[in-house]
Amino acid sequence: DCHLISQFVSKFIQLEFQTFPGIAKLKNLELIYDKLISNNYEIIKDIFINADNALRDEEMDSKYSGTTCVLVIQLGEHIICANTGDSRAILVFDEKNDNNLEFAKVFPLSFDTKPENPGEKQRILRMGGIVEKIKNQLGQEMGPYRVWEKNKEYPGLAMSRSIGDFYGKKIGNR
Repeated sequence: DCHLISQFVSKFIQLEFQTFPGIAKLKNLELIYDKLISNNYEIIKDIFINADNALRDEEMDSKYSGTTCVLVIQLGEHIICANTGDSRAILVFDEKNDNNLEFAKVFPLSFDTKPENPGEKQRILRMGGIVEKIKNQLGQEMGPYRVWEKNKEYPGLAMSRSIGDFYGKKIGNR
């Protein structure tokens, strides 16, 4: 169901931007940009939340499944990036415009929301979740940090935010 969830969310977010009150009727890119930044990008946050709520109402199994999301919007010379989870966006800038990427500059546009990030970890712990790595048979930690329910072997999410994964939301995976 993960690929179905990702496809659903992708289509939902595209449609939301075309119909969202306050931006749907704006035709000028500068006006859209001004609208998005004037309320501190709350419109984008609302669209991500709407996608999460719409997914909850779908008949897909999203209790333990979900998706990450990275959104990049170019409005004229402005770039806006938003993400949830551990999907990442980068910008590769070919300053010489010679298609030789050897000297291109790379800029991160997003930052992963991972359970070990201090703010994310505090929020997860406050909500009753645990942040730990998987332990092998010898008790040695391995792999990335994950979000777990206390005294359980699930959900084991390697990101601290997602769309869907509704069980994980109960223990701090927003």
